[in-house]
Amino acid sequence: MNVEAYLTAIKAKLVNSVIIKHFDIVQEYVIREQGFFRARLTL
Repeated sequence: MNVEAYLTAIKAKLVNSVIIKHFDIVQEYVIREQGFFRARLTL
């Protein structure tokens, strides 16, 4: 699994979570073998 697919899978879990009411991606970057995103969540 590459970095972009991994981050997409994590974001899909956030979308489908019954606990999380709303989320915004505040910052995101992907560089070859590293990825990062910062999200603001409303529970």
